[in-house]
Amino acid sequence: MTEATSESDLVIEAVDENQQVKQKVLRNLEEQLSDQAILTSNTSTIPISKIGAGLERLAGLGRARGRH
Repeated sequence: MTEATSESDLVIEAVDENQQVKQKVLRNLEEQLSDQAILTSNTSTIPISKIGAGLERLAGLGRARGRH
């Protein structure tokens, strides 16, 4: 996953609807992505603001988005 994500411009997280699992995956992705990359979550039941708590990209929703 490291090589693929480090070269990606857009990454969509699509793991189980579990806040802790999503945060863990997204935290790992944040460390690997370039500053220009956009990080998204496909969450449908968890507010993106809750998932983004403690995550640099999702906290301010600067370069992160929730997708349905």
